[in-house]
Amino acid sequence: MARIQSYRANYCPPGATTTVTSRPGGIHTLIASANTTAQITLYDSTAGSGNVLISFFVSAYFGITMNLKDIGPIRFTTGLTVVCPAGASCFVVTEQ
Repeated sequence: MARIQSYRANYCPPGATTTVTSRPGGIHTLIASANTTAQITLYDSTAGSGNVLISFFVSAYFGITMNLKDIGPIRFTTGLTVVCPAGASCFVVTEQ
């Protein structure tokens, strides 16, 4: 059985590249917000480059919650790195 991870390390602050995990797993839920329109990108990598898992825009003052548990998690094999531009932040609930 998989273990769901929703710790402080899963928070990706504004203007940062955050490696959430460096092992295989899946993304169950994404919660994002922004002060401006911003693009958040998630990579199947331990760096802020490589294979893009998902990239989405968050509108100013209109947060997004994507619950993927009903359709199945987005799988990553190398690790998970999230790139948030200035003014945007993201929280990722993962399975490992």
